[in-house]
Amino acid sequence: TFSTEINSATCTPCAVGHYNSQTNQTSCLDCSPGTFSDTTGSVICEGCGAGQYNANTASASCSDCRAGTYSTGNASSCVPCPGGTFSPVSGSAICTDCEAGSFSRIISFALFSKRGASICLFCEVGKESAA
Repeated sequence: TFSTEINSATCTPCAVGHYNSQTNQTSCLDCSPGTFSDTTGSVICEGCGAGQYNANTASASCSDCRAGTYSTGNASSCVPCPGGTFSPVSGSAICTDCEAGSFSRIISFALFSKRGASICLFCEVGKESAA
């Protein structure tokens, strides 16, 4: 809580997305990216869980990472799965290795990218992958 007035009889709870962990304050602080506060009067901001992110300050919640990306927690952004791995669902905390005989890639702006795959593709006839 905080008060902006001298000799105030009451203090105001911090709004969602904000916190105050000290006494005698005149304002609350914004939760930083990768954290959130979903209740009024918070004394700390909670970290986003694994598989989630929050890119903004003063947020009341975190969002799930999209398929093909992951986060390990307290993240301000999600990380694309590296080549040879994938994450098939949103909210992934890890990327899974493609099985032998398959590979991962996505098409982005008509160019092949070897990052951020949500599926693994099987090798064509006459080709191999140790994965």
